[in-house]
Amino acid sequence: LDEALNYKDADFTTKFRNATKGLIDVFFDNVGGEILDLALSRAKPFSRFVCCGAISDYNNAAPRGLKNYMMIISMRIRMQGFIVFDFADKYATARQELAQWLNEGKLQRKETVIEGGLGKAEQGLRDLYKGVNTGKLLVEVSTQKDGKARL
Repeated sequence: LDEALNYKDADFTTKFRNATKGLIDVFFDNVGGEILDLALSRAKPFSRFVCCGAISDYNNAAPRGLKNYMMIISMRIRMQGFIVFDFADKYATARQELAQWLNEGKLQRKETVIEGGLGKAEQGLRDLYKGVNTGKLLVEVSTQKDGKARL
């Protein structure tokens, strides 16, 4: 990738435009909504958009359609969706490689832990869809004897 941005940043739109001055060749989308709309407005001709999620609209009572969808036509954008189950046969290899990269420090992770036991799971799900977490959102199920959280 050329650039990674936090879509929750107050200056996201400005940062996105600055990061895409040369326009977009390939865009991986897992958010949808306004972010996808913005990306479509910054696409190069014949760019490729990969869509695997649209969390911005999962719990939206009135999902908003794309304003810039005609860019798909005028820029001849190739847009394709996929879901993780399409690659189930590669799960074991992916787990092995990801674990290795974590151990080597090639990947870093952040986690948001909701403490208070399994009774907080419902709040955790709501928080996930609101986007209040940084990184993976985990619910502490219980505390072990050694004081470490069981997630």
